[in-house]
Amino acid sequence: MAHTKSAIRQIRVSKERHQRNQAKKTLIKSRRRKLDEAIAAKDVEAAKAAFSELCSALDKAAKIGSIKKETATRRKGRASERLRKISAA
Repeated sequence: MAHTKSAIRQIRVSKERHQRNQAKKTLIKSRRRKLDEAIAAKDVEAAKAAFSELCSALDKAAKIGSIKKETATRRKGRASERLRKISAA
């Protein structure tokens, strides 16, 4: 158990950040699943909309530090590649 006021506050802040980060990561996962479903159904318009939502969620998470910027870029690139494949087909 923390003894000083600063240590107690740090524990509280750490828990708040953890919850915020987990919420952002959960949102990213749900947006990715939405994109996966649209791609599986070969629905190009729905996939484009889901891709846009996914990119927005990734950028926001990277901006506040929930995920690293390069991780967001890599995930957007991989999603873009999958979207491109069904768009071309």
